[in-house]
Amino acid sequence: MKKKVLCIVAMLISMCLATIVSILLLSYIFFKMEISEDKIIIGTLIIYFISCFIGGFIYGKIKEKNKYIHGMSIGAIYFVVLLLISVAFSKDFSLISVKTLYSGLTCILGGMLGGMLS
Repeated sequence: MKKKVLCIVAMLISMCLATIVSILLLSYIFFKMEISEDKIIIGTLIIYFISCFIGGFIYGKIKEKNKYIHGMSIGAIYFVVLLLISVAFSKDFSLISVKTLYSGLTCILGGMLGGMLS
């Protein structure tokens, strides 16, 4: 049990670090190109999807049964981590919003697809 938890925690940390680096790179590119906020949100969702896809894919390789469920669970856990970070660092964070819904669906579907394709 302890090995499972450590595996999930290590995977989530690596997913979060990859997301942070990707978002910083995306922010720099969008800043230099002076792109609107709507496109930044789309870019962020794509980064969330790719991070969850990779996490679901790796976790699906580790677990050999019900890969899509394990991928969905990694995506859902990742989304909860994103929510906790958002609540901790944002003063005007809204739990019930379209952006939050899209982020949750993106994370869960990315993880599920990664798990299915592993």
